[in-house]
Amino acid sequence: MASSATLRLRPHAAFDVLRYLFLALMTVVTIVPFAYMLAVSFNSPQDSQHIPVYWIPPHPTLDNYRPFFQAGLDSPLLRSLANSVFVATASTLAVLTVDALAAYGFTRLRLPGTNVIFGIILLSLMVPVQVTLIPIFLLMRDLHFLNSYNALIWPAAAGAFGVFLLRQFFQAIPVELEEAAAMDGANIVRIFWSVDLPMVKNALVTLAVLTWLASWNDFFWPLIALSSDDKFTAPVEITALNFAPSQSVGPLMAAAALVATPPLIFYVIFQRRIRAAVMTTGLAGR
Repeated sequence: MASSATLRLRPHAAFDVLRYLFLALMTVVTIVPFAYMLAVSFNSPQDSQHIPVYWIPPHPTLDNYRPFFQAGLDSPLLRSLANSVFVATASTLAVLTVDALAAYGFTRLRLPGTNVIFGIILLSLMVPVQVTLIPIFLLMRDLHFLNSYNALIWPAAAGAFGVFLLRQFFQAIPVELEEAAAMDGANIVRIFWSVDLPMVKNALVTLAVLTWLASWNDFFWPLIALSSDDKFTAPVEITALNFAPSQSVGPLMAAAALVATPPLIFYVIFQRRIRAAVMTTGLAGR
């Protein structure tokens, strides 16, 4: 009987080995570009051109970072980083406000055509972003929002993913909690703010992180909507940096490292909330 049990366990063990090998491979594929970026950014100009690459800089230096900080706030890269922080934060607040109100309305307000409207919102998730670029551009032009932060913030507030995500969490909240709050004299606004929102805080944090990262990493739309150098976000500013073909790649890798650092820090701070939201998705009362 022991041998038969061992035979039954072997397929599962083999599957676990293959799974961990796959995860290890994906980890290496993900980490190697970041490791290369950091290694080259701390290498001297001579060492950064060495083949094979010095993964551990033999003569570490901050010379590649120094030009970006010497000019202070007048540095184009630092200014673009500040622009990205402002745009990503404002976009996140707009998304949380609009999507939370919309998701709560679709969950609790029984109005004619609610399900039809929500179905249309879900269908919009299947439309490629590139298809909507021209209508959004024309709308921003008519509103005189082009070449301003408004063109980057307000289109993001109309995302359908956040409405769908938060609606799933609002639906899992027992209606009895809201009825008890109503019996105590709370109106619908107080119920939404004091009862429902605290119970979906993990989903709100997850949506905030995803929105912030998406806004920070967005390159195509800011490139189209912005024309002034002083309003460029960090991904656009990196492409505008002028490096001679013969120049070392160290400064470019240093700029890339500065742009990649804030989202990594942002994710590390909130990763526990993200895991909690994923694990509690679909569970009643969460």
